[in-house]
Amino acid sequence: MNGTEDLEPQYDPKKVEDRIYKLWEESGFFNPDTLPGKREKTYTIAVPPPNVTGSLHMGHALNATIQDILIRKKRMEGYKTLWLPGTDHAGIATQNVVEKELKKQGTTRYDLGRQAFIARVWEWKEKYGDIILEQFKKLGSSMDWSRTRFTMDPEYQKAVEEAFLHYYRKGWMYRAERVVNWCVRCQTSLSDLELEYKEEKAMLYYIQYPILSRPGEHITVATVRPETMLGDSAVAVNPKDERYRDIVGAEVLLPIQDRPIPVITDEAIDKEFGTGAVKVTPAHDPLDADIGAKNNLPVYKVIDERGKMTALAGPLCEGVKASECRERVVSELKAKNLLVKEESYPHNVSLCYRCGTAIEPQPSMQWFLKMSELGRVALDAVNTGRVTFYPDRWKDVYTHWMGSVRDWNISRQIWWGHRIPLWRCSTCDEAREKPELAARWFLVRHGETEWNKEMRYMGREDIPLNDAGREQARTTAAALKDTGIDIIVSSDLARASETARIIGRELGIDVIENEHFRERHMGEWQGKTTHELKEIHTEEGFTKIRFHYDEAYHGGESWREVEGRVMKGFQDLRQKYQNKNVLIVSHGGTIRMIVKNIRNLHFDVAVRNEPSNGQSIELSIAREQCKNCGNEYVEPIEDVLDTWFSSALWPFATLGWPEHIRDLKEFYPTSVLSTARDIINLWVARMVYSGLEFMDGVPFSDVIIHATILTKDGKRMSKSLGTGIDPMTLIEKYGADATRFGIVWQAMGNQDIHWAEEHVNAGKKFANKVWNAARFVLMNAADPSAFDLSGDILHDAMSDDDKKVLALLEETKKNVGAHIDAYEFGHALHELYEFFWREFCDVYIERSKKARNDAVAVRVLTESLKLLHPFMPFLTEEVWARIPLPGKSMLIVSEWPLPHAR
Repeated sequence: MNGTEDLEPQYDPKKVEDRIYKLWEESGFFNPDTLPGKREKTYTIAVPPPNVTGSLHMGHALNATIQDILIRKKRMEGYKTLWLPGTDHAGIATQNVVEKELKKQGTTRYDLGRQAFIARVWEWKEKYGDIILEQFKKLGSSMDWSRTRFTMDPEYQKAVEEAFLHYYRKGWMYRAERVVNWCVRCQTSLSDLELEYKEEKAMLYYIQYPILSRPGEHITVATVRPETMLGDSAVAVNPKDERYRDIVGAEVLLPIQDRPIPVITDEAIDKEFGTGAVKVTPAHDPLDADIGAKNNLPVYKVIDERGKMTALAGPLCEGVKASECRERVVSELKAKNLLVKEESYPHNVSLCYRCGTAIEPQPSMQWFLKMSELGRVALDAVNTGRVTFYPDRWKDVYTHWMGSVRDWNISRQIWWGHRIPLWRCSTCDEAREKPELAARWFLVRHGETEWNKEMRYMGREDIPLNDAGREQARTTAAALKDTGIDIIVSSDLARASETARIIGRELGIDVIENEHFRERHMGEWQGKTTHELKEIHTEEGFTKIRFHYDEAYHGGESWREVEGRVMKGFQDLRQKYQNKNVLIVSHGGTIRMIVKNIRNLHFDVAVRNEPSNGQSIELSIAREQCKNCGNEYVEPIEDVLDTWFSSALWPFATLGWPEHIRDLKEFYPTSVLSTARDIINLWVARMVYSGLEFMDGVPFSDVIIHATILTKDGKRMSKSLGTGIDPMTLIEKYGADATRFGIVWQAMGNQDIHWAEEHVNAGKKFANKVWNAARFVLMNAADPSAFDLSGDILHDAMSDDDKKVLALLEETKKNVGAHIDAYEFGHALHELYEFFWREFCDVYIERSKKARNDAVAVRVLTESLKLLHPFMPFLTEEVWARIPLPGKSMLIVSEWPLPHAR
């Protein structure tokens, strides 16, 4: 058997897979630049980047297997193949993961401050971010790891900035206050496509609104959210609803608030819902916002970003959570005999797609991308066939959304992600591109002390830093290392001066102490804890004194006095160090007063925004004053971009855009995209119009929408619900090839796959069948010439069985190739399985035990291994290595078997 006697009776993937993958990596064949032979045609797939927080799930495993099948086949066909890997920074998801870790440690991102928190996220990413890439390797994915990208790597950040500024300069980016989907947990806006929906049984409340011109008469509205009625601006009915024709234009009295509001009409009102009359709350419902804008209705924001009721909600509910407000409103309506009835009602609740919290629509100033022109070109690309969906039914999902697409809210109020690459005037908020800076000034609050931990007021007490505070100072120093600071000025109190000296040592700068930047003198409050002061003054009295502009603590300073002292010191420094980069290390109170003046904030806003220990605030000074207000202070906009904005650039940004390097010229456009149906609009559409806008061509011609893998009984797989299946567990139990087999076997073009693990076990059995068939052929091949595949087998030397199996092989080659090219992967595998197991093993090999033609057996085995390689690469590469073929290369770069012309 020419050295093949060591094939064991059973195939053991544990002894094969890691070794074979290492050989592939060492060969360089994953890299298109080191593939053998002259390869003129390219074939490119950019992997849909998994979240950096992710680990392999069944959807990943299916999609990666599909892509690997395509790449391996094209590689064997002589294409210069690039399968480009990478991960997505996954803004909200990653931030949530790190915040949960911080919570376990008893801290929050606000305690750390933005810079330190982002540094912590990067630490997390470096530790855990590549786990899923290693899992792809275990699955057998033949990606070019030398080109691995991350959506926050420096080159990618440059691409994102270039794309944003391109839209901004065209006038397609604008800032506006709109009612947005707001997550009170993640503290950010979300687009419509980032919502999930859950049907819940809610109560539908029927509420009477008295008609002012008709004493004793009412109009009854139905709502599932009675708490938002406190912000109503109107009652609306359908203009075709005859029941209300005579009261349209009349005014009704808004219960509890006792405010007159009009009865208006709008065609969007469903006559069949409730009574046909609905409340209109422009601040807290997108449809109501549209109705309000058309009718010029006032906007009353009664729920804030934390999900609590504002002062506009009135004394009944101000300051309480919306859920508690609902109970109070219902109780009050009952007391006023204005609640007609309550009934159970199935209601779709919008949830944040990352944390599952109920969405609270509310007005917010956000950045939007105009979609009219982008939507048109994206729609045209599909309608004209430049982009084709497989199966084609998914085209309708795409065209339906793109045909009515709204402007895209692209700003998010989180910290991890691509910051919007614009600056704003610190005083009037006017946006501008990054200005030339005359100087950069920084305000840093001192590090933590033990008194901070105890919530004990320090004032002028000289309290040193604790260990955590010293570490905060070192972290801040690291963040400021490349900012070009020239001067460090500090309060002369110990906690500030110690922080400044730690930073100064790291930066090589001496510290100048200045008593103007001391903390507010707290008088008798110094040394007392918040809890003690609330007991002395009551909570209401404590808050009133603490936030009163002109009232001093007993024996201390008022905020007005602090502001005067601090701003004199600040202006003196500005005069002295006009074009120097200066760092001021001070205290929470003094920093707030500087920020109040620079940003033109109301005292009540400024005083409640205390910086965290070690937090750095930049006050950049522009050479050119603001054209709107004349101020010189500017700062970067803090909002970050929706993660999908950066993901939309993936097909070309990963290849080097905006630089026109060789990879971009050679491998763009990519060949195919394989992805899930739930991100057709989130991602596929956005890549299409981004490619057309920035590359003047579609990013791919074919879009494969693969099946969704569900549980056996048709439920969604979920780790949190305990219904998920870990592909790594399957790989450990059955091997990667069997896992790939089981997944693809069930991918027969259907929309959903009801998972059945027995197919993975069938894949394991098939691997053993292939192994044993090869073992039989190789151990029994007596004629060495049988391994010379360069010529044809003599027709006269063949039996009918030989001719039949070779004819079936030709048919199989044709069908398998055609099925793969048509993205019918399950059909291809079924065809190959039937031929190899039934026709070759059960029929041909059994009969050949009596009269054997070694050349035919070897030919069928080798051709079958090639056909099977994209599906089961480890097994086939291992068997291929045992076949004594003259001058052979590795199977991964062997020639794809084409059917012979008859």
